[in-house]
Amino acid sequence: LVTLWDANHEKGLAHDPISPVNFMDYRALPVFKDAAAWWRPSINLVDPGLDPVRINTIEVSRNLFEILGVRPQIGSGFPSGTFYDRGDTIVISDRLWRTRYSGDPAIIGRQLNLNGEANTVAGVMPPRFNYPDDVDIWQGLQWDLTQHSRGAHFMEAVARLADGKTIEEAQSACDALALRLQK
Repeated sequence: LVTLWDANHEKGLAHDPISPVNFMDYRALPVFKDAAAWWRPSINLVDPGLDPVRINTIEVSRNLFEILGVRPQIGSGFPSGTFYDRGDTIVISDRLWRTRYSGDPAIIGRQLNLNGEANTVAGVMPPRFNYPDDVDIWQGLQWDLTQHSRGAHFMEAVARLADGKTIEEAQSACDALALRLQK
């Protein structure tokens, strides 16, 4: 697994968040088996009878768990075969499941209100899984990354090397692509 970043040499940033369009170009490189990307929206969770809370959420391409080699402990997670769609599927952390919903197995299929929108819980991740950091809700990416600006740098990304490819080959391919994008 490797992390993908853009670089902004003018500002001295070696690890700048990646632009969605650049990410799609990196994802297409044959040195990668696949890659996943996410961004961090501000999400409020509102449940009847409970205090509303701000939740650490990432809106993520639906292939993230497959790339990381992890599956939900209950539920199916995101539908396979889709990178993004306009759906309302979410996966929650074990911590959120246990602390807010008392570990109720009926959480699968339940609608949770995120920023006034109903979202369906499709899975609960294993205990202590919170990738990339302290995340409690993984919300499926809802837009086509190619329909954005190269100048907007706000996403994070991870990729799995293709079979037989080395980190050095991946770095070389990424450097070559970055030079083409710079021009």
